[in-house]
Amino acid sequence: MNDSVPTVEQTRPVIDDSRVTCPACPHDVAAHDRIGLRFCAVTAERSLDRGCACSTG
Repeated sequence: MNDSVPTVEQTRPVIDDSRVTCPACPHDVAAHDRIGLRFCAVTAERSLDRGCACSTG
């Protein structure tokens, strides 16, 4: 496992009054599974323009 990959929390999620929004997709951070968290963290950190891999999407 590569510990240098940032987590979603390290990429500064946007705080909305009622939820924590993922910086890479329109879903709440709480709705992500482990793969979705990792995918979105890398997407946000590297400013990639790619689709959503969240299980909720």
